Amino acid sequence: MQAPRSFEGTDSYIASEDLRSAVNVAVALERPLLVRGEPGTGKTLLAQAVAESLGMRLLVWPVKSTTRAQDGLYVYDTVQRLYDSQFGEGDPSDVARYIRLGQLGEAFASPERVVLVIDEVDKADLEFPNDLLWELDRMSFHIPETGETVSAAHRPVVIVTSNAEKELPDAFLRRCVFHYIAFPEPVQMAAIVKVHHPALEDELMVAALEAFYLLRGVDGLQKRPSTSELVDWVQALVVGGIEPGRVVEEFPFLGVVLKKQQDIEIARRDPGPARPPRRPGHPLGRAQGGQEEDRELRGHHAVEVGRADGDDGAEQANDQPQQDEGVGRLSPAPQAQGQPAVEQQAQDGIEHRPPGDALPPQGIAAQGEGRGDLGGVGQNRPRVAGQ
Repeated sequence: MQAPRSFEGTDSYIASEDLRSAVNVAVALERPLLVRGEPGTGKTLLAQAVAESLGMRLLVWPVKSTTRAQDGLYVYDTVQRLYDSQFGEGDPSDVARYIRLGQLGEAFASPERVVLVIDEVDKADLEFPNDLLWELDRMSFHIPETGETVSAAHRPVVIVTSNAEKELPDAFLRRCVFHYIAFPEPVQMAAIVKVHHPALEDELMVAALEAFYLLRGVDGLQKRPSTSELVDWVQALVVGGIEPGRVVEEFPFLGVVLKKQQDIEIARRDPGPARPPRRPGHPLGRAQGGQEEDRELRGHHAVEVGRADGDDGAEQANDQPQQDEGVGRLSPAPQAQGQPAVEQQAQDGIEHRPPGDALPPQGIAAQGEGRGDLGGVGQNRPRVAGQ
């Protein structure tokens, strides 16, 4: 007895080792393979690759919100039968002429083993998976209109895809082999891109991957870019003649990667955690200076903090701010005679005095007003807050 062929991926589909193992186990156990993953990670393409690798015919059953389980088995065309009965075309008494097999029914009736993909099963009603339990278990179904029972001569390879929009019933999950397609790592992603763009330059490949994973790392995106969008974006970069250095700096053709306006706005505000400092006015806030500009900005910030805290050496220089005994904060150095003194800050707790008034000796400001020996200072002296 010849051993069945195993799935090893194809030239156009790069499959991980875990995915290959899941496919081969499902084929050997003759169980449906339930595949989940982000949209655009190649779930539907997996069925095509399996059919190509195993040398089987592919049948695709795309599920919609209005799809019923019976639609995949057969459809009874009553409208055509009524038309024939009224206009005398065909024999309306032959009911079998008006039975149209669906994709699942074709898979059962096929004389050879085929690959059937039930695509995006979570789009249908919640009861849709439960309605398929008997047929998937028995690999047969009955047609009451003709009294015929269709049984599979060979159990098809069934691949069920889901975007996890709805939870599937436990009874359905129990009958499946489950596999989650994890998002590809950069090395595997580079191999996938090379399959679609074999002539792509390495520098552009590296730049596109760096920018792509940078975008995926932005917090708050409603829809993160997928593998298929990266493949399209690379094609756009090639057609647009974009140089590799511009990809990370400018993120050209951003609408090819991000498909929601809110995500584009978020990406422009926050281009990712691994980027250098942002420069105002740039499409994504990318700073041209990189690490050098970052160090410059940090150094400038340190100088400003030092000035605010009052460095030890600042009091020793004549042209540096000096300590005011009555205030306890740094104040400007004494100015030349005739020039107005700098006003104190409001948070020091002292009212601003008019220009030209001299600061009274320490302790005098707390005394009562109107002292004649103060030489008129009592009329305009600074008042301590709270008095």
